[in-house]
Amino acid sequence: MTARTTKGPAWRRALVALGLVAVLGLTACASPFGKRGDERVGDDGRPHPGLGVTPAPLPPDEIGTTATTTAPGGAGATTTTAPGTPTASTTTTSTAAPNRPTSTPTTIADTYRTVATSSDPRRDHGAEGPAYADLLTLRVDRGTRTMRFVVDVAGDLPASLATGEVEGIGVDLYRGLGLESAYQVFVDGGSDGWRAFFQRGTEFVAYPGTFRQGGGRLELVVPLDAFTDGAPERASAFADWSRRTDAGTRNSEDLLPELGSVAIGP
Repeated sequence: MTARTTKGPAWRRALVALGLVAVLGLTACASPFGKRGDERVGDDGRPHPGLGVTPAPLPPDEIGTTATTTAPGGAGATTTTAPGTPTASTTTTSTAAPNRPTSTPTTIADTYRTVATSSDPRRDHGAEGPAYADLLTLRVDRGTRTMRFVVDVAGDLPASLATGEVEGIGVDLYRGLGLESAYQVFVDGGSDGWRAFFQRGTEFVAYPGTFRQGGGRLELVVPLDAFTDGAPERASAFADWSRRTDAGTRNSEDLLPELGSVAIGP
C-alpha cells in the first residue's frame, strides 16, 4: 500500500504553531523540525536559513502549464508540455551548488527523462487559501547526475509573502513501504522570500542542489549522491499555507496525490 504524505501535516502544525507564537506571544512551542537549541533549527521552529538557498529566476520560456498522463502506479508517466515549456527529456542546463548553499550557484548540464507525474484538481485546497497554495502538478525527472522535481501551483508565487503569512511547498520522497519519507525537498516562504531546503531522514542538511522559481512553478534539482540511503522510489507533494489576520489565523492544505504517493520509475 502506498503511503499518504506525512510531512505535509507536520508543516501544517508548524504553520499553526508559528501563528500562535505571533498572536499570543508564546515562546515555548515545540518545534516540529528539530530540538530546541539545535543549530539547524531556528527559534521559530523553521530550518536555519543558512542551510537553504534562495531562488534563481526561471526563464519565461520555461514557465508554463503541464498536462500529464500517468500510467498505472505512476511508472512510465509521460509529460505533455504546453507551448513555451521545455520537454523533460532533453539536455538541460541547471544550476547546482555542490559545496555550500548560495544564491549564485554554478551551472551544470544534465540529461533528463520523466519518471513520475501526478496532477491535482484546481480549487481543492480549501476556500481560505490563495491560488498559489493550490497544487496542480508534480513531475519527477531523473538525470545522469541529478533528479529534478517540478511543482506547479494555480497562481503566480509572489517574490515574498505578507507579514504574518507563511507557506511550505515540498516533495516527500519514500523508499520501500515506509510510511515516513526518507527525504524531503521543499521551499519555505515568508515575508523574507523563499528558500529551498533538504531533509534526510529527520536531519536538515545544507541544501545540495539548485532552486529556480517563476510564475507558479518551482524547480528543485538535487544531486543523486545526496540520496545517501538509496534513490527515492515514491513521491508525493504538499502545500501548506497560513496567514494571521485580525480575525484569527487562516490556513489551507493541499496534497498531491490526495492519498498515497506516485511511483518513481527507473
